[in-house]
Amino acid sequence: MMFVAGLGNPGSKYEGTRHNAGFLVVDELVRRWGASLSNDRFGNSAGAAQLRDTKVTFAKPQKFMNRSGGPLRGLVDYYGGS
Repeated sequence: MMFVAGLGNPGSKYEGTRHNAGFLVVDELVRRWGASLSNDRFGNSAGAAQLRDTKVTFAKPQKFMNRSGGPLRGLVDYYGGS
């Protein structure tokens, strides 16, 4: 399994700005690979796709960048990562 986390800041104030470059990258990969994102219980907008023989999980933490570790840690721990 592979994780792709795009960092950004939630809210319309930052939408489409350089502060959300990570969100924009995840959005483009999700579009290209036919995945979709939805809110998870850890505080991410997350989804998954299959790329050849590898499952790829995408995440956009819905906390400000300096608080994104908690939501991402919850997601990684849930899937058994370290």
